[in-house]
Amino acid sequence: AVHGDMLTIVDLKTGMLPVAADGNMQLLIYAMGIITDDIKTVTMQISQHDEIKSWTISADHLRAIAADVKDLAIAAMDETNTATTPSDDTCRYCKAKAYCKSYTEPLIAMFDYVVAAPPLERMTDAKLVQIFSQSADIKKLLTAVESTLYGRVIHGDDIEGLHLAHGRKSARAWAKGVDPLRAMIDAGINPSEAVTSKPITPTQALKLSQDVTGWYQAEGKPKLTAGNAENPVDYFEEI
Repeated sequence: AVHGDMLTIVDLKTGMLPVAADGNMQLLIYAMGIITDDIKTVTMQISQHDEIKSWTISADHLRAIAADVKDLAIAAMDETNTATTPSDDTCRYCKAKAYCKSYTEPLIAMFDYVVAAPPLERMTDAKLVQIFSQSADIKKLLTAVESTLYGRVIHGDDIEGLHLAHGRKSARAWAKGVDPLRAMIDAGINPSEAVTSKPITPTQALKLSQDVTGWYQAEGKPKLTAGNAENPVDYFEEI
C-alpha cells in the first residue's frame, strides 16, 4: 500500500515458527520490487498469530541494504561459486540436503573412527559422547534421507537396495457414517457391554476444581543430556 511518500508492505504468516519483521530480507526484497523515486519511508510488517510486527526505515537506507542483498543474489546465481555454509537455519527447508555433502559429511565423519578402528577395540568415552552429542543432527539427517528416498520410490523411481513394503495395519475403527452402538446391538451385544466410561484425568479434574485430592505425579525418568552437569555452588563466591 502507498500513502503519499510512504510504502507499506504487509506479509501474512500462518506458520508456527515466529517470524521477525526487523531486518527481514524477504520483506525488503518485496519492497524493492515496487519502490519508486517518490517513496521516502518504507514500513514492512509481519502479521502472525494476531500480532503485528513492524520495521520502518528510510528509502535510502532500504536501497543501501538492498545493495548487499544484490551482491548475495549475484553470488548465488554464479555457477562457479560452490562454497556452502550449512546450518540449521539455512538448511531447514532445503529439499536437497539429503544429497548435500556439506550437510552430511561433518556427521558421517564422526563414524570414520568406528570404521577404521581395529577389530575388538573399545570405543573411547570421548568418542561415544561426541556421537551422542550430535544425536539430534544425526536423527535430522536420517529423517531427511528417508523422506527423500521414500518420495522417489513412491513416485516410481527404481533404487537398487530399496523397495516398498506394506506397513503395519492401524487399529480397527468404525466406518464413517456407522452408528457403533446400533451395529453392536444388531450383532447381539448387550448395550451395557457396548459402552464404557472412565474417570477424567487429574489434570482435567483440577481444571474444574483445585480442591481435588488423591492424585500424584511421578518424577520424570532420568534423561541423558550432553554437557557436564552444572553445580549451583560454582555460581557463588567463597565467603
